[in-house]
Formats: sequence, structure tokens, C-alpha cells
Amino acid sequence: MSLFAGNTPKPTRFRLLRVDPRGTLGQGHEPAVGAGADIPLVVHVPSTQTVDCFDISTAADALLFGIDLSGNVTQSGVVTAKQFVVQVAVTSAQLKAMFAAPVSLMAAPGAGIGIVIDQILFEMKRTATAYASGGTLQFQYHTAATVVHQGTIPASRLTTAGAANTLDALLAGTPTNSNVIAINDGIDITNNTGAFTTGTGTAIVTIFGTYLTLG
Repeated sequence: MSLFAGNTPKPTRFRLLRVDPRGTLGQGHEPAVGAGADIPLVVHVPSTQTVDCFDISTAADALLFGIDLSGNVTQSGVVTAKQFVVQVAVTSAQLKAMFAAPVSLMAAPGAGIGIVIDQILFEMKRTATAYASGGTLQFQYHTAATVVHQGTIPASRLTTAGAANTLDALLAGTPTNSNVIAINDGIDITNNTGAFTTGTGTAIVTIFGTYLTLG
């Protein structure tokens, strides 16, 4: 923001003390935005943008917090580590086929970048027609075919009869041995033992993690 005196630009700074939604606390004296279903603050990013769409920095312009064009978050000035959350729907056909053809949940992030998983949530939306056969579900890197988490989801989440929704979490932990992070590799869901059959349910997978660029 700049104020002009003659032809000389004068930089200035302002401090926003408070934002109250209009019609609640805002009485015309506060910098109030939004009312009812209105979103109080929106940043529209141009389609030609090539850098972060939002940053918070120190007085010396060192990055403290930023949001890139994909919604990933940079924290503590570490620009090589960006947090993410991804949610993917998995169809019944994909659940049945994923033993032979693992289903892609995340694409490869790019050269020199590894996807580090913090936690995975697996919501199974069972219908009246239960699945048969199959085996435990696991999450693995696409090309390396190594697991991204040493835990698995029980096959019973799909093979139990009766319509219902279940939610399982694979949380961050400290396994006996470290997981080897595949570089520039996507993430799949698959299952062990054999293919699931007969069922008609669907699933939703939510993944929380970090994109880490090697130094």
C-alpha cells in the first residue's frame, strides 16, 4: 500500500485490530466485512500468479508462513517443507480391482520431493451388500511399492454385513524400523491376499502429510 505526495511514493503500513461480521458486532465503527453466509475475507489469486498467494514475513522479509497456489502451507520459514491434506473418493469398482491394480491417491510430487505421511483416515461406506474375500488394506508408494505406513486397515471394514459408515485412522507413530521415503513417487491404496468381490460400498481416504524437498 502506498500514499503519494506529489510524484514521490510514500510507503505506509496499517494494522487491522479487529474484524467483526456485519450485522453481528459491527456497528459501522469497525472494519467489518461479511454478513450471514458471506465469507468475511477472500483473496482472489490471478490465473497468472507464479509465487505464493499469501505470505507472512518478518520485518526483514524472511518467510514465516505462506500458502502456495495449491493450498499447501509453508511454516517457520522452511520453504522446502509444505503441509497438505488430500481427500479422495474410492469407488466400488476400484475397491474390487485394487489388489491387482492399486488405486492412485496422490500423484508424484516432482523431482527431489518426497511425500511424508503424518496420518491417513479411511472412511468405509458400507451398503447392504457386503464384500467377500479380499484382505487387509494398505497404502504404498506407487513405483517403489513400499508402504507409507506400517499399519493396515482390517478387511472386515468391507466384509462386515449391513449398511454403515466406519472410520479408521493410521496415525503417526514410532515404528521399530524407519519407513524409507520414496522420492518423486505417488501414493496408492491396495489390499493384500486377493481381490474383494460382490460388495457395493465406497470409501473416502483423507491423507495429511508434508511435501519435503531434499536439500
